[in-house]
Amino acid sequence: MTSLYVLSKTQVKEFGADMLKAIFTLLGVLLLCSSVGASPKMFEFKGRPISPKIIQDFLPWISDSKPSILSTDLDTAVGSNRYFDGDDVLGKSGEIATEDGDGNSFAYRCLGTLEGGVAVLRTYEGGSGSGVFQSLVFVKQEEGTVYSQAGEKLFHTILRCLWVYELGDRSLKEVRVSGKQIRIGEYDFPVPFAQ
Repeated sequence: MTSLYVLSKTQVKEFGADMLKAIFTLLGVLLLCSSVGASPKMFEFKGRPISPKIIQDFLPWISDSKPSILSTDLDTAVGSNRYFDGDDVLGKSGEIATEDGDGNSFAYRCLGTLEGGVAVLRTYEGGSGSGVFQSLVFVKQEEGTVYSQAGEKLFHTILRCLWVYELGDRSLKEVRVSGKQIRIGEYDFPVPFAQ
C-alpha cells in the first residue's frame, strides 16, 4: 500500500525557511572557522558592497565546464533592477548573502587581493537540498569604454571574472591569499594572472 502525504503551502514555506536557516547556520560556522584572527575584507564599488547576484552570474552552471559571463559593467549594474540589492544581508565576517524566495541562497566573502588587484572571493551556494557548494572566484575591476545610446564615449568600471575554482560541497578547506599565490589547504597555487 502506498501512502501519499500532501504538504500545505504553509508547511512547504516553513520547510524552506528551516532549510535556509540551516544553510546560513552552516555558512556562519564555515565563515567563523575561516576568519579566526582576521578582520573582514569588503569587496565594494563606490562605497557599497557588490551584490551577490552580480558575483553569482560569473559561476558556470553545473552542466557547463566554464563560465559564460566574464564581465559586468559595475556603473550600470550596481543599483539596477536586475541586481537589486535591497534584500542582501551583510554578515559579521564580511560575507554578503541573498536569497531568492524559493529556498535558493548565495553568499560570498572577499578573502583578499592578489598582486595586480585581483580579488579572491569565496562563494557559497545552496538550494532546497542540504548542499552548500563553494567556489573561489577571481575578479578584477578595470576601466572600460562603453557608449551611450547617443554614441557618447563613457568610461565605466568593468568587473572581469578571470577564473573560477570549485572547492566542492561543504568544503572546510582553509584558503589564504598572499602576493601572487593562494594556498588551498596544504597546497600553494601560483596564479598566472596576478602581476
